[in-house]
Amino acid sequence: MYIFIFGITLVFFLLKFKRNGVSIVDPFRVSMPGGQCLAHLLVAFFLIAVIGLRGIEIGDDTLVYHYRFNLLLHGVQESTQRFFYIEGMEFGYYLFQKFSLSLSGNFSFLLMLSAFLITLPVIFVVHRYSRIPLFSYWIFLTYGFFLASMALIRQSIALGFCFLAYHFIVQRKLWLFLICITAAFSFHMTSIVFLPFYWLSRIKYRSFYPVIFLLLLLTVNALFFFTMDEILQWGAKFSRNVYVVTGTSSFLKISVFFVCSMLLCVFFTGQYFNSDIILKTSWYSVAIYVAPLYATAMSPALERLFLYYKLPIILLLPNVAARIESKALRRLFMLFFVAMGFYMYYRNLFGYDLHYYPYKFFWE
Repeated sequence: MYIFIFGITLVFFLLKFKRNGVSIVDPFRVSMPGGQCLAHLLVAFFLIAVIGLRGIEIGDDTLVYHYRFNLLLHGVQESTQRFFYIEGMEFGYYLFQKFSLSLSGNFSFLLMLSAFLITLPVIFVVHRYSRIPLFSYWIFLTYGFFLASMALIRQSIALGFCFLAYHFIVQRKLWLFLICITAAFSFHMTSIVFLPFYWLSRIKYRSFYPVIFLLLLLTVNALFFFTMDEILQWGAKFSRNVYVVTGTSSFLKISVFFVCSMLLCVFFTGQYFNSDIILKTSWYSVAIYVAPLYATAMSPALERLFLYYKLPIILLLPNVAARIESKALRRLFMLFFVAMGFYMYYRNLFGYDLHYYPYKFFWE
């Protein structure tokens, strides 16, 4: 199934249908945002189908959500002392479940509704701003966002609202941005960390910012190394689960990859940052995600806290590639990130016991 969705996405963007036949187009081509509406809609259809029609055993947390759904279905109340919580869940997700129950008592119907809320903001923003949409969808599929959407339901919905809020950052519409953040907060309270980015994104880019980025990277991670226990205890407050240090042998590879990615983006397109708001804001956002990389690699709770700043990478890398004038260099740049996507996708699918594989539909 996972290979099938990759293949379908490739077909939609590689085949160009004409009256006199079908032609294959260059997968590395650059286009202006806003085209190929049919291809985007078809990708949305298949992503929603795969995310929404999955069985309850797919995704590490899906069974937990199924259990809470059944509690609400049968009127079993769960008391909680947490602020903005109703019966053990954020008030937005509680109302979302009540709405789903008003239409159907089937949990699969709720999964389908959540698939719409997760997927459509991504499709909209990619269609609106990505100059190489096929590359954007590849990043979404392989860099962890797609698989996470089948486990972290509440946070994935919050990520969708935050990504829609990113659109209003670009458009400089503060009130609509705040509405999106409020909606995201109502599903997952950690999304409040994305609130300051509206003002951070307005800072003018300076040529010495990559040096500050590297210094911040060293400082933040050194601080975490020497105060690991205290920071992990603080990070655990943002999750129902008790997380511990999860040292991983792939940490060094991932760290070097993301740091090199940020520097490559500056090398190729830094001179365009102040004239291209998509490049600047997406680079700022991903830089915030990368800065505490050691901490987030060692603590799943902290990693989830910074996910909101990672998602714009699906715009950053394609738009950087689009700015590279040399076709050969552009292809090399893209192939590097495509290959890394293979690695991260394999690691996420098979490296952890997160129950993504083998995929099953709810009727199987």
